[in-house]
Amino acid sequence: MKQINHLLCGHNPEEIIISGSKARCSLCKSFWDLDYCNHDFHYDSNYPEIRHHFDEGVGNLKVKTLKSWLKKSSISTSNLIICEVGFGGGACLKYLTENSRKTYGIELLDANLTHAKNIGIENVYDFFNLPTQFKDKIDLWIFQDSFEHILTPRDFVCWMGKNSSLNARILLVLPRAASLSEKLLGKFWLHKVEDHQFHWSLKGIIGFFKDYGFNLLFRFYPLKYISILTVISHIFVKFRFKFLLDLKFSKLSMISFPFNFGEMAILLERYNIDEA
Repeated sequence: MKQINHLLCGHNPEEIIISGSKARCSLCKSFWDLDYCNHDFHYDSNYPEIRHHFDEGVGNLKVKTLKSWLKKSSISTSNLIICEVGFGGGACLKYLTENSRKTYGIELLDANLTHAKNIGIENVYDFFNLPTQFKDKIDLWIFQDSFEHILTPRDFVCWMGKNSSLNARILLVLPRAASLSEKLLGKFWLHKVEDHQFHWSLKGIIGFFKDYGFNLLFRFYPLKYISILTVISHIFVKFRFKFLLDLKFSKLSMISFPFNFGEMAILLERYNIDEA
């Protein structure tokens, strides 16, 4: 078992409570998944393929979902400079490129970066090779199921601060530790997968960003428009049912419904930390 000597939420390691496969913070309920944080997970070219990141139908549903979240958050993108972190197949980034002042995209997968460039998206950057400063200050940062993959969040959020406009906002959707589904489903929780090593609670993520100059502005229960194809992809990723790879997927992305996998959504706004 991996020796846990720190918590990404920033609370004292003495607050860690080990229970089964979880090393949970007693203060905010965020936790390390001990089954996976001992693994050195590597993203490869199969990652987007297995999850059907480049499927047009799946991409259209992601755009539909993002538009509903922006509307719920009362965000108009037309005059904003936006950065999407972890843009995956690029469908949402392409939509934002066409409906904002300017966009930037950050990804760590070469396949996703290449695909974005192939569909005409500019200003995309490798997560591991970011410039110290973008040419523009970002007005809106968007994380759609990506922040939970960042295992050095303090370094990254410090970098974000240097690249944020004075009134920058962050739209953040991610799995919620201590949610009802996490408690009830246990090891069968769909977010208990090998590339999700640390799980943030609502209290933990809000407190973390407050330390870096971002206050909670709004929170809501995020519904995603997902297809049968997405459901099958999640089942395969979770349980590795090989027979799912042999199914014909061509029309499964056309059948969709709103759903929540045990996720939370928050909108944060930058404040002057020196005056707080």
